[in-house]
Amino acid sequence: MSVTGPGIYKVQAKADDCVSEFSADVPIIITGDLQNATCKIEVYPNPVETYLEVRGLKGEVGGSQLIDMTGRSSLLVLEKREEIYRANVQSLSEGIYVLRVQAGSAVHQIKFIKK
Repeated sequence: MSVTGPGIYKVQAKADDCVSEFSADVPIIITGDLQNATCKIEVYPNPVETYLEVRGLKGEVGGSQLIDMTGRSSLLVLEKREEIYRANVQSLSEGIYVLRVQAGSAVHQIKFIKK
């Protein structure tokens, strides 16, 4: 089985006729980037304190979502200035986040650290 989206997962192992109990629930956050290999997304600065800049997004940005390491999601407003998208992250708690951005037909998941 491959995990392709964030969620809460559990595992059960099977060997021949022997089946284990299910494991405890584990929240999973996908931190891989689903982008096209020819498209390089850059996030600056990382770690960030006040403003996060995202460069390299191709196509119209259709939406953005912020996911913390507990799996909670919220909206994050990206403002475009020339070819750079910028977001105010000053109010976020310290920690690791995944920014999920839909740009054109691609979905990008970008990990960053808020300090």
